[in-house]
Amino acid sequence: MKKNVLCFALGLVLLNPVCTVFAADNGKVSAKDISENKTILSAVKLMKDTPANASYKRILGNNPTKKPIKIEFKNLASLDSSYAKFDGLGWKEKGTLYIYISDRHEDAPKEALACLLSGLAVHVDNDDSINEEIFAWALEGVMWNKFVKENPELAYVPSMLVQRENNIEQLYIASPSNVSYIRELIERNNSYLRFKPRSSGYSDEELNKKIGILYKLYSR
Repeated sequence: MKKNVLCFALGLVLLNPVCTVFAADNGKVSAKDISENKTILSAVKLMKDTPANASYKRILGNNPTKKPIKIEFKNLASLDSSYAKFDGLGWKEKGTLYIYISDRHEDAPKEALACLLSGLAVHVDNDDSINEEIFAWALEGVMWNKFVKENPELAYVPSMLVQRENNIEQLYIASPSNVSYIRELIERNNSYLRFKPRSSGYSDEELNKKIGILYKLYSR
């Protein structure tokens, strides 16, 4: 069963040591249960104790399957030609959640990958909505803002994914309290026309509360 998520495209990496296990709420998770790729594992590790901590926990197993989400780079067109321009997508098969990142982004900084994963890991059920997408993109913007404040040179790395994150961050910082520019872009994006306005956990009231929490964490 396919789970449709973020990632219409908007238009070197120094690896930190990666632990062989991650501490999860339900015990320890082996890194190999998440990914065989060291850059991806480094990106996941960066998400801990950040505004994307909930996404980090979902990847480690705090999701409806109670199992880690498996993550890998992939030619997304090999799944379906309609995914060729996507930056990433979520997939569910035989009770396991997967996140596939476009192999165009194998050279992306781990920080940019962490931002993309932060948004993708918001989507762990079959009940997606416009509101959920708005939050996922806003979370990407906050995360990229955090990383660029820590290392301004990241914004100039020659990478298609960095371009995406720069664009989303600009949309976020133009209106961080209500993310109106992100909202407008998603509501008129053909990729989301079939989505319903709201979903479980993402009523208008719940979305506004989540955006308010992000705003408090936003580094202005």
